[in-house]
Amino acid sequence: MSVTDLHSKIGTEIKILPVPEEVNAKRQLVTISPNEWRVESIQENRVELKNYQTGHVILLSERYIRAADHNKLDLRFKIVLKGKRTVF
Repeated sequence: MSVTDLHSKIGTEIKILPVPEEVNAKRQLVTISPNEWRVESIQENRVELKNYQTGHVILLSERYIRAADHNKLDLRFKIVLKGKRTVF
């Protein structure tokens, strides 16, 4: 899949599959809620996504995107994010 196919999605909300998880302060995995990401920009072969509820920003290469269908982005892996209060 090419990220140029996502140009029409810039500024719209999408969901990521599989649903991303976050490591919380107790080092437990919890699903990101809400799983709503805004397509911020397309740069070369990468797409920038931002979750305005959690403040997370992701820059994904097109090789990690399996498919884009309607308002869903199917990835080749599961995203696990560090929370603000997570200590490793």
